Amino acid sequence: MVTNLKQNFTVMTSKYSSKKESLATNPFLQRSSLYQEFLAEREEILRHKWLESEKAGRDIGFERALLDWIRKHRDDWRNQRRTDSSNSKSA
Repeated sequence: MVTNLKQNFTVMTSKYSSKKESLATNPFLQRSSLYQEFLAEREEILRHKWLESEKAGRDIGFERALLDWIRKHRDDWRNQRRTDSSNSKSA
């Protein structure tokens, strides 16, 4: 069961990575901080989905992972990114 989850996660992320690479060539998207924030947030949600699926012993699905991550982690994650961003700008 765990092996299947890891294989599914690998396939899902490789499909996303190839699409991400083709989108990354778009100059507008390369400069868009909103798009970059979206990509970072999506990566965190996918990581949360994988971890929670491992705990459950099955794929919990993206929607459940999304809602769970928003409820439990989004505010702290955003605050940390803001803190990290302001620290890197002042350094």
